[in-house]
Amino acid sequence: RISGIIFARHNNVGIDGIAPDAELIAIRHTDTWTSATLLSFYLAKIAGADVINCSWKSNILLEPVADVIRDLATAGRQGRGLAVVFAAGNNSRRLEPECCEPVLPQVITVGAMHPSGRRLPFSNYGQYIDIFTYGRDVLAPARGPEQYALFSGTSASSAIVSGVAALLIAQDRELSLTDLQQRLHDFFTAR
Repeated sequence: RISGIIFARHNNVGIDGIAPDAELIAIRHTDTWTSATLLSFYLAKIAGADVINCSWKSNILLEPVADVIRDLATAGRQGRGLAVVFAAGNNSRRLEPECCEPVLPQVITVGAMHPSGRRLPFSNYGQYIDIFTYGRDVLAPARGPEQYALFSGTSASSAIVSGVAALLIAQDRELSLTDLQQRLHDFFTAR
């Protein structure tokens, strides 16, 4: 579902992705063992990722994971900073300090909102959310007999932000992470 929101081709079949010409680096992240998490992030860096979309979060924030995210934000993209986009989560909770990866200042944390601009009841919230964007009933590719289904959650919202981030970086390859964060903030708050 997430990859379809971002990468679906504009070919008059199904949905159109936000950044169809972007390249997908698929890294399977099946558990939250610290070593697996670190490996996933470093594989993305080695593969040349510009944006990492994270539709998961750990139950606790471990220092080695925080360290690798800080490294990506400073040394990724040849020193311009790699964008690590995290879904805020769907527990209807305030994100607390040091709870999980989405509270790190180096990441772009995305919550889900209704088209009217109100936070959706399931979306996590609080001072660590950088951007709220649409997150309800997003049409996305589905598994099984249905080719497409409606998808709600902060994972859908973070996919939208990741797609826009990819477009902004494609327009300006020299864009720093700080400037990217500002442009994303301006883009999503202007709506």
